[in-house]
Amino acid sequence: MAEPLDTIRKLQASFKQGGAELSRYDLEVARQTLAEHSARQPTNTRLPWWIQRVDNRLHYLDTGEARPEPPMPAQSKQEKRTGTIAAVVLVALVGGCSYAVFGRGGTDGGDADGAIAYCHQFVEDRLRAPASADFPSFPEHNVTELGDQRWRVSSYVDAENGFGADIRTSWTCEISYEESSETWTLESLSGL
Repeated sequence: MAEPLDTIRKLQASFKQGGAELSRYDLEVARQTLAEHSARQPTNTRLPWWIQRVDNRLHYLDTGEARPEPPMPAQSKQEKRTGTIAAVVLVALVGGCSYAVFGRGGTDGGDADGAIAYCHQFVEDRLRAPASADFPSFPEHNVTELGDQRWRVSSYVDAENGFGADIRTSWTCEISYEESSETWTLESLSGL
């Protein structure tokens, strides 16, 4: 069964002005996917809204008669609470990553955690949609100390490609730390 987020992304791309039209079959599959997930998530007010939009497109294909877009539903208290919790978690993660990247005032020196964090930054610089980058946790990286403050870090990133699809890409980054200037330098980055 397809995931609703993938289905919604495909619908968003199609519904944009000038977007590629989906076939009747694609719209029916999208509607079925959204209906199945809506039945399991009755508190999600956005899924019925997307179903209505798909129904409107199917009606247009059948009759040639356009229906007005349904109004966007207001967020429920649960959705607002979830959004607030997500924002708090995001702030905590950013603070934690900032600590891992910059340490206490940026004077901790080069270590494996710093190498991972800076490799993430260099990888994000090469992505089409850097805001969509999702890296695994630090223990899931293969880190090798090469000596003389040089590190090799290998891992993967899940990020959107130019078409909006999430793609997992493996990468290897070689990076060095210059203690006198407290800076990280990318030596090589492969896989992207």
